Amino acid sequence: MKFCPKCKRLDEKSAGRCEHCNRETTQIKDKGTPVFLLSTGGIDRNRITAALSDVKIPFIEQKHKKSGDAESVLGSGAVDVDILVPFAVYEQAYDICVGIGAITPNASEESTDSDSEYEDHTADSVAQKIEEMSPAKRTTWRIISAILLIIVFSAVILGTDYIIALIKNMFT
Repeated sequence: MKFCPKCKRLDEKSAGRCEHCNRETTQIKDKGTPVFLLSTGGIDRNRITAALSDVKIPFIEQKHKKSGDAESVLGSGAVDVDILVPFAVYEQAYDICVGIGAITPNASEESTDSDSEYEDHTADSVAQKIEEMSPAKRTTWRIISAILLIIVFSAVILGTDYIIALIKNMFT
Protein backbone atom coordinates (compact mmCIF):
# COMPACT_ATOMS: atom_id res chain seq x y z
CA MET A 1 0.00 0.00 0.00
CA LYS A 2 1.20 3.52 -0.74
CA PHE A 3 0.97 6.56 1.50
CA CYS A 4 1.95 10.23 1.47
CA PRO A 5 5.11 10.90 3.51
CA LYS A 6 4.03 14.50 4.15
CA CYS A 7 0.43 14.22 5.39
CA LYS A 8 0.63 10.48 6.23
CA ARG A 9 -2.61 9.63 4.40
CA LEU A 10 -3.04 6.26 2.69
CA ASP A 11 -3.31 6.31 -1.10
CA GLU A 12 -5.99 3.71 -1.74
CA LYS A 13 -6.39 4.59 -5.42
CA SER A 14 -2.65 4.22 -6.13
CA ALA A 15 -2.76 7.38 -8.20
CA GLY A 16 0.88 8.17 -7.45
CA ARG A 17 0.07 11.59 -5.97
CA CYS A 18 -1.66 12.49 -2.70
CA GLU A 19 -5.17 13.87 -3.13
CA HIS A 20 -4.68 16.27 -0.21
CA CYS A 21 -1.21 17.77 -0.66
CA ASN A 22 -0.31 16.64 -4.22
CA ARG A 23 2.98 15.12 -3.06
CA GLU A 24 4.26 11.89 -4.60
CA THR A 25 3.24 8.80 -2.64
CA THR A 26 5.65 6.05 -1.59
CA GLN A 27 5.35 2.39 -0.68
CA ILE A 28 4.96 1.54 3.02
CA LYS A 29 7.99 -0.56 3.98
CA ASP A 30 7.57 -0.76 7.76
CA LYS A 31 4.35 -1.94 9.46
CA GLY A 32 5.10 0.52 12.28
CA THR A 33 4.87 3.54 9.94
CA PRO A 34 2.34 6.03 11.38
CA VAL A 35 -0.57 6.65 9.00
CA PHE A 36 -3.43 9.15 9.18
CA LEU A 37 -6.65 7.82 10.71
CA LEU A 38 -8.77 10.98 11.14
CA SER A 39 -8.87 14.62 12.25
CA THR A 40 -10.82 15.40 15.39
CA GLY A 41 -11.12 17.75 18.33
CA GLY A 42 -13.10 18.46 21.49
CA ILE A 43 -15.24 15.73 23.00
CA ASP A 44 -14.84 13.49 19.95
CA ARG A 45 -11.09 13.60 20.44
CA ASN A 46 -11.43 12.30 24.00
CA ARG A 47 -13.94 9.64 22.94
CA ILE A 48 -11.76 8.36 20.08
CA THR A 49 -8.52 8.32 22.06
CA ALA A 50 -10.28 6.50 24.91
CA ALA A 51 -11.64 3.87 22.52
CA LEU A 52 -8.22 3.34 20.97
CA SER A 53 -6.57 3.16 24.40
CA ASP A 54 -9.14 0.60 25.62
CA VAL A 55 -8.05 -1.88 22.96
CA LYS A 56 -4.39 -0.91 23.37
CA ILE A 57 -3.92 0.56 19.89
CA PRO A 58 -0.96 2.96 19.93
CA PHE A 59 -1.66 6.36 18.42
CA ILE A 60 -0.09 9.78 18.02
CA GLU A 61 -1.96 13.07 18.26
CA GLN A 62 -0.42 15.49 15.78
CA LYS A 63 -1.59 19.08 16.26
CA HIS A 64 -2.42 21.19 13.26
CA LYS A 65 0.27 23.78 12.59
CA LYS A 66 -2.07 26.73 13.10
CA SER A 67 -3.43 25.52 16.44
CA GLY A 68 -0.58 26.70 18.72
CA ASP A 69 -2.26 29.96 19.74
CA ALA A 70 -5.69 28.36 19.97
CA GLU A 71 -4.38 25.77 22.40
CA SER A 72 -3.17 28.39 24.84
CA VAL A 73 -6.60 30.06 24.85
CA LEU A 74 -8.98 27.11 24.53
CA GLY A 75 -6.96 24.36 26.21
CA SER A 76 -5.50 21.27 24.61
CA GLY A 77 -8.84 19.39 24.42
CA ALA A 78 -10.47 21.92 22.11
CA VAL A 79 -7.73 21.97 19.47
CA ASP A 80 -8.13 19.84 16.34
CA VAL A 81 -5.54 17.11 15.91
CA ASP A 82 -4.75 14.42 13.37
CA ILE A 83 -4.71 10.96 14.91
CA LEU A 84 -2.02 8.69 13.46
CA VAL A 85 -1.82 4.94 14.08
CA PRO A 86 0.76 2.34 13.02
CA PHE A 87 -0.01 0.85 9.61
CA ALA A 88 -0.13 -2.65 11.14
CA VAL A 89 -3.22 -1.77 13.22
CA TYR A 90 -4.84 0.72 10.83
CA GLU A 91 -7.74 -1.59 9.86
CA GLN A 92 -8.54 -2.36 13.50
CA ALA A 93 -8.41 1.34 14.46
CA TYR A 94 -10.58 2.24 11.47
CA ASP A 95 -13.18 -0.38 12.44
CA ILE A 96 -13.26 0.93 16.02
CA CYS A 97 -13.82 4.50 14.80
CA VAL A 98 -16.61 3.32 12.49
CA GLY A 99 -18.14 1.40 15.41
CA ILE A 100 -18.27 4.46 17.67
CA GLY A 101 -19.53 6.69 14.86
CA ALA A 102 -16.39 8.80 14.49
CA ILE A 103 -15.86 7.74 10.86
CA THR A 104 -18.60 7.21 8.30
CA PRO A 105 -17.58 4.41 5.94
CA ASN A 106 -17.59 5.01 2.20
CA ALA A 107 -20.57 3.74 0.23
CA SER A 108 -18.49 0.86 -1.15
CA GLU A 109 -17.50 -0.20 2.38
CA GLU A 110 -20.90 -0.02 4.07
CA SER A 111 -21.97 -3.18 5.77
CA THR A 112 -25.34 -4.84 5.32
CA ASP A 113 -26.07 -5.03 9.03
CA SER A 114 -29.55 -4.63 10.44
CA ASP A 115 -28.50 -1.15 11.61
CA SER A 116 -28.94 0.11 8.05
CA GLU A 117 -32.72 0.00 8.41
CA TYR A 118 -32.60 2.88 10.90
CA GLU A 119 -32.80 6.42 9.60
CA ASP A 120 -29.62 8.50 9.59
CA HIS A 121 -29.93 11.50 11.96
CA THR A 122 -26.39 12.85 11.77
CA ALA A 123 -25.86 16.58 11.23
CA ASP A 124 -24.77 15.97 7.62
CA SER A 125 -27.91 14.03 6.74
CA VAL A 126 -30.17 16.63 8.37
CA ALA A 127 -28.38 19.43 6.49
CA GLN A 128 -28.76 17.50 3.24
CA LYS A 129 -32.52 17.09 3.82
CA ILE A 130 -32.84 20.82 4.54
CA GLU A 131 -30.97 21.68 1.34
CA GLU A 132 -33.31 19.44 -0.67
CA MET A 133 -36.31 21.58 0.32
CA SER A 134 -37.37 23.95 -2.44
CA PRO A 135 -37.39 27.72 -1.74
CA ALA A 136 -41.19 27.89 -2.09
CA LYS A 137 -41.70 25.05 0.39
CA ARG A 138 -39.18 26.62 2.80
CA THR A 139 -41.02 29.98 2.64
CA THR A 140 -44.36 28.25 3.22
CA TRP A 141 -42.99 26.49 6.31
CA ARG A 142 -41.60 29.75 7.64
CA ILE A 143 -44.98 31.49 7.25
CA ILE A 144 -46.81 28.60 8.91
CA SER A 145 -44.28 28.60 11.76
CA ALA A 146 -44.69 32.36 12.27
CA ILE A 147 -48.48 32.04 12.36
CA LEU A 148 -48.30 29.19 14.87
CA LEU A 149 -45.90 31.22 17.03
CA ILE A 150 -48.32 34.18 17.04
CA ILE A 151 -51.20 31.85 17.99
CA VAL A 152 -49.20 30.38 20.89
CA PHE A 153 -48.22 33.84 22.18
CA SER A 154 -51.84 35.02 21.91
CA ALA A 155 -53.08 31.97 23.81
CA VAL A 156 -50.56 32.58 26.59
CA ILE A 157 -51.48 36.26 26.88
CA LEU A 158 -55.25 35.59 26.83
CA GLY A 159 -54.85 32.77 29.37
CA THR A 160 -52.84 35.02 31.67
CA ASP A 161 -55.42 37.80 31.38
CA TYR A 162 -58.22 35.34 32.18
CA ILE A 163 -56.42 34.01 35.28
CA ILE A 164 -55.66 37.55 36.52
CA ALA A 165 -59.35 38.50 36.04
CA LEU A 166 -60.42 35.47 38.12
CA ILE A 167 -58.01 36.40 40.89
CA LYS A 168 -59.28 40.02 40.92
CA ASN A 169 -62.89 38.82 41.14
CA MET A 170 -62.03 36.68 44.16
CA PHE A 171 -60.88 39.75 46.12
CA THR A 172 -63.58 42.20 45.07
